[in-house]
Parts: sequence; C-alpha cells; structure tokens
Amino acid sequence: MNALSLPDVSPQELASFKAHRREIIDATHQQVLQIFDFSTMLGENYEELVYNGIVNTAKIFETVMQVSFANLMDQQLDWAKDYFPNIGIPSEIVLKEIEIFAAELDKRLPAREYPGLAAWMDMMVQIQKKIVEH
Repeated sequence: MNALSLPDVSPQELASFKAHRREIIDATHQQVLQIFDFSTMLGENYEELVYNGIVNTAKIFETVMQVSFANLMDQQLDWAKDYFPNIGIPSEIVLKEIEIFAAELDKRLPAREYPGLAAWMDMMVQIQKKIVEH
C-alpha cells in the first residue's frame, strides 16, 4: 500500500494494462469524438489532438501506478486544470474523457480481477471530479 492506502498494482496487472492500452485508447477516442464537437474548439487537427490527449491520460495512469506515487497524478491533473481551459476544452469534457477511459478499462480488465488498476483509475476520476466542482 502507498501513502493514500491505494493497493499496489501487481506486475501482472500492469502487463495486462499495457497489453490492452491501445484498444482502450482507441475505444475512448471513438466515443469522445461521437459525444463532443472538438472541431470548433481545436480546429482542423482536432482528431489527432484529442487522440494525443487520451494517450497522455494513459501515460499518466501507467506512470503513477508504476511508481505508486498518487501525488504525481494529482499534480498532472492540477496542471491540466489550467491547461485545457486555456486551449478551449472545459474541465467537464476532460472528466468525461477520463470516465470513458475508466469504463473501457473496466470492460477489458474488470475491477474484480484487477483491483489495483481499478483503485488507481477511480482515484484519477475522483481527482478530476474535484477539479470540476471547484
């Protein structure tokens, strides 16, 4: 356990995440593009920009699990709190993207079988919810 009482992610859980990462990213990307019109927010390269944002979400998620350092996730989401609104993407959209990512993760790697992944993903969602509420 780490300082926030989140379970450590086993090497098997991390390997499973890495094996499914691309399909989680792709499915999240498809859904997010169906829900939001990013073309007016981000311009003609919006699909690539949204995709890269989801890839960064996956990288943050993976990195904080590898080092079991929850404050790093908090710091990254705090940075995003200022960054995304400055480029025209409200925090509520970032939350929805993270929630979709979480749902896609759970479809492929269910919480009952991957409790470490689920706990860290839930923390990421909860941090973003707090950002939206403030």
